[in-house]
Amino acid sequence: MLHGKIHASLAATSGAYDHEDIIKYLLGGADTVMLASALIRNGADYVSVLLKGLEVWLKQRDFVGLNDMRGLMSQRSVANPEAFERANYICTVDGARKH
Repeated sequence: MLHGKIHASLAATSGAYDHEDIIKYLLGGADTVMLASALIRNGADYVSVLLKGLEVWLKQRDFVGLNDMRGLMSQRSVANPEAFERANYICTVDGARKH
């Protein structure tokens, strides 16, 4: 929700475990994605696996680089930002009830 609204870099600090996690964070507007847990679990060489997955995804969609896709799924990029915000609120509340 903050992508494009503030003058600061956004970091996904919940961690990413595969290239799909990285893609989701970048689509949401993250500038950086934390990979420590994935690298501890899979070793430092796992970075090449993550990068390859990201590269394939970008090429399949004709994106030249990360800036082409960063923030595409952020609140500022949707037609109805209020509905987007409400849907995120409902997901958050629903997720809290499950724990």
